[in-house]
Amino acid sequence: MSPDPDAGRLSGCDGCLDRRSLLRGAAVSGAGVLAAATAAPAGAADVVTWRVLCRASDVPFRDGIFVQVSKGFTVVVTRPRRALLRCFSARCTHQGCICNAVRGRRIHCPCHGSQYGLRTGAVLAGPAPRPLVRQRIRVRNGKVELAT
Repeated sequence: MSPDPDAGRLSGCDGCLDRRSLLRGAAVSGAGVLAAATAAPAGAADVVTWRVLCRASDVPFRDGIFVQVSKGFTVVVTRPRRALLRCFSARCTHQGCICNAVRGRRIHCPCHGSQYGLRTGAVLAGPAPRPLVRQRIRVRNGKVELAT
C-alpha cells in the first residue's frame, strides 16, 4: 500500500499546508503575539509611582498594620526588626481571604487559620500553600511609600 500523497492536507485544497505545518505556524505566530503582548513599552520598567501608606513611626516593633490601598487591595506593613520594614499583600494564598491581625509576630488569616512570618511572609501554619506576596516599599521623609 503506497502512502496517500494527500494525507494531512486540508481537503479540497491544492498546494495547501498540511496540518502539522499549519499548527507549527500557528504556534510560532501565537508565541510572537504573546511576546509582543507581554513586552513592556520602552522605558516603562523605569517608571514607578509611589503611594504613601503610613508614617514609618506608625508601625510598631515586631508588629504590623493593615492599610487599604484601594478597593479590593489591602497590604500589611510589618516591622520585624527595629530598622526593617516589610510590606505584603494581605490576601491569603489559600483561598484569598484578607488577613486582618498580627499577633505573636505572625500575620493571621481569619478564614482557615493560616499564619505568615513578619519578615518574609513565609507560611508558618497552613493550609496556605505559598508565602504572602511581597510588595515594594521605601521610606522617604519618614513615610512608607508603596511602588505602584
